[in-house]
Amino acid sequence: MFQSVEIPKRDHRRVSVRCECGAEVKGPAGLVGHRRGVVHLERTRLMDLLGCRVMGVTPLSFAEIGRRLGISRERVRQIAERLEAG
Repeated sequence: MFQSVEIPKRDHRRVSVRCECGAEVKGPAGLVGHRRGVVHLERTRLMDLLGCRVMGVTPLSFAEIGRRLGISRERVRQIAERLEAG
């Protein structure tokens, strides 16, 4: 009466997706959240501020960068760490 049909299992691996700003995020759902975040919206400004920190031109603390962007010092540290790794 009923035929047994094998339903393919969903692929649970999350593939990396590259945003137009250059950041790499995990999966399409991550891309949606990324586009709302400070890394996407303020990427050029953030890279300039972190670049000044690395180059030592005018070394800014993570707290100062966070104050300028409206995020916490810890969040700036996490973003900087992720950008250095990637």
